[in-house]
Amino acid sequence: MFHYDDDPELEDSKYMRTLCGTADRMGTETGGGTVSANEAAALSKLPGEHKVMDAADINPATYQLPNSPYIQDYLADALLLQLDPHFDLAHFYSGMFSKTIWRLKAAGAKVTQTIAAHDMVLSAEEFNRYGLAYDFPHLVNRTLFMTYIEGQLMADKVICPSTQSAEIVKRYGVRDPIVIPHGIPGPIGTPAPLPQKFTVGYLGQCGPDKGLIYLLEAWSKLNLPNCRLLMAGRGIEQMAPVWQSVGGRGEVEFLGWVKDVNAFYDSVSVYVQPSVTEGFGIEVLEAMARGRPVIVSDGAGASNVVSGNSDGFVFPKRNVDQLCEQILVLKNDPAMLANMGEAAHRSAQFYTWDRIWPQYQMIWKNLLSSKFELNEKEGEDDDCFACHGSRECALCRGRSNSCAECGGTGYCQECKEKE
Repeated sequence: MFHYDDDPELEDSKYMRTLCGTADRMGTETGGGTVSANEAAALSKLPGEHKVMDAADINPATYQLPNSPYIQDYLADALLLQLDPHFDLAHFYSGMFSKTIWRLKAAGAKVTQTIAAHDMVLSAEEFNRYGLAYDFPHLVNRTLFMTYIEGQLMADKVICPSTQSAEIVKRYGVRDPIVIPHGIPGPIGTPAPLPQKFTVGYLGQCGPDKGLIYLLEAWSKLNLPNCRLLMAGRGIEQMAPVWQSVGGRGEVEFLGWVKDVNAFYDSVSVYVQPSVTEGFGIEVLEAMARGRPVIVSDGAGASNVVSGNSDGFVFPKRNVDQLCEQILVLKNDPAMLANMGEAAHRSAQFYTWDRIWPQYQMIWKNLLSSKFELNEKEGEDDDCFACHGSRECALCRGRSNSCAECGGTGYCQECKEKE
């Protein structure tokens, strides 16, 4: 567990207890590790005592238990009881924390959660394309899924990094999610010159829904002389047979894990994020910060940060022909390539974490203001912590007669009997 010191500028403010939790390991190179660490840092700027729990605290392997989001939630709830669950505010990044959020809400906390949702249907289609099973029972089994998202439905506010993710969570009942994009470290330095040899790059994971097969197919179809495609990331070498299966033409280098990501971005002319479905994709912003134009599929949430053909292009997911066309446009027009790179560098400066943190803090301060105002109105704060006094079932959205019917579950009697 970690403790963040109070911000001295806020030392005269109301004293509070806050908690930030994630099933990722904060501060690691993964997207979840990076984002959750920055969310914890933003929360630490509020006054009071700040607690953090991450994968190191709720690792099922520590107790010789299977790796399961349900077990992680159980361990988080057990840890919460040790800490004393009476927090004023709790924020979670991704994962399943339904039981834990229930406990916090019961103790009077305001709760927010970041959800970088993927389109499960599209993701399953890509797994099937590779002949792989979509082995995520908590996402495909309705009963397990409703338990998985219960915490999201109880949260006072759900935050999504993109409009794509926001639309997905609204489909399963989350009300009025707020979009806050992910960020990158600042300040942003001066970009390196573009390489002499036209180079397309990709950096990241190689799961089926990352859409790498479409990038490799486009590159093989183009078969450009004196040009290369660089692909980096852990396990990216396993994409070599996929490249062969779609023609195997053109120069491609599978670099594997790279220690210096900035050096990687500096070595490419344009960066491509071909995801079929992805909550965001921080690599897009990282490439832009190094002065590289980007080509991003509309399945990637990071397409939200691309500004109308000035700093990059957005293409329809899985559309190999349009991806080919956009690569060719930049390859054949060095002036456009350079101008778009400069525009990308300028755009990235609006997405540094120091600009993103206040967007979280505004939500938290509004929730806390509401919480303390309600607590001051003695006898008036009788809202149910599960349905928020709306008498509205989280499953069917039908109106319950009273919170007594909800019984602290957020569900009407009919839905409880079905479950």
